[in-house]
Amino acid sequence: MAVMPMLGRAMLWQTRREQALLRLLPGLPQGEGLNRAVAWLSLRHALLATALAAALILPLCHLTRQWGLLWLPLVAVPWSLWTATRSPAHMRQPTGFRSMLPVMAYYLSAAVAYVGTERLGLPMVPLAVGLLALSAAWGAWRWRQLAGQPVALPAGRRS
Repeated sequence: MAVMPMLGRAMLWQTRREQALLRLLPGLPQGEGLNRAVAWLSLRHALLATALAAALILPLCHLTRQWGLLWLPLVAVPWSLWTATRSPAHMRQPTGFRSMLPVMAYYLSAAVAYVGTERLGLPMVPLAVGLLALSAAWGAWRWRQLAGQPVALPAGRRS
C-alpha cells in the first residue's frame, strides 16, 4: 500500500496528453505554483497511504511483538518525498524495469532497517525519529527547489 505513490509516475506519463489540455483551464496555477500543486497532490496521497499502512500494520506489530515491521510505512516517507518532488517535465517514458527500481529500492531499504533493528538490536525509536527529521529537512529543501524547475505538466515535455 505504501508503494502506490511511487508507481504514480507511470500513471502521470500515461495521462500527459490530457495534462496538456488541463494547463489551458482558467485558474490553474502556472509555473512554480503548478509545480508545487502537482508535488503537493502526490505528496498528500503518499502521506495518506503511509498513515493507512501504519494503522494497518500497528495491530500486527503488537500481536507479533516485531516492531520492525513499522519500517515498511516509515521508509515510505523519504521515498515518497523523492518521488513527489522530482520534475515531471524531465521524466522519460517508464520502462518495465526502470519503473520498478524505486519499488525495489523501497523494499530493500525497509529490509535493511528491519534487519538492523530486529536482528542486530539497533534502537528503532532514535533511528525512526532521525529518518523522519532528515526526511522533513530534505523535503523542505526540495520544496524550495521546485521554484527553479521547468513547469511540471505535461509530463516528459523536456525529455
